Amino acid sequence: MGCIGALIFIAVSIGLTMKVREYLKARDAIRTPARIESLKIFNHKGRSPTTSMVASYSYQWEGRQFTSKHLGIFVERWDLRLLMMNAFEKGGTVDAWVDPSDPSYSVIDREWQWSEFIAFVGLQIFGVWMAFYCFSIARYGPKPLKKKRHFGKPLLRLP
Repeated sequence: MGCIGALIFIAVSIGLTMKVREYLKARDAIRTPARIESLKIFNHKGRSPTTSMVASYSYQWEGRQFTSKHLGIFVERWDLRLLMMNAFEKGGTVDAWVDPSDPSYSVIDREWQWSEFIAFVGLQIFGVWMAFYCFSIARYGPKPLKKKRHFGKPLLRLP
């Protein structure tokens, strides 16, 4: 079970590593106005109801027109949803952050999310620990269970 857990945490860690890479890529991006082309908000019902948003926007970079659906690097924030709804209803623009080395890549929200970073670091540490644990089991085998030893006289004697 430990090895399966290690593989799951390694996969999650790889996904979070890619998020950090995207953040570093967007950090050097340049702001440009973008027009919201479409916006759909979905309400998910269940034990903890949530909403999600799917949007597309267009922007110009060095005379070329681009379209993107990439809203944010981390989880979608409620204030981003309000910003997008207001811009879409009024026909206004929002700021898109365009990577000058790859203008087809842009994001609306490039803010750092500390909760995701803490999860990233915690899962990295746990994933590495689980990997070492699995490799030690594979190399040395599982530890045998120790027999319980009672020291002194038992407190209760059964007939």
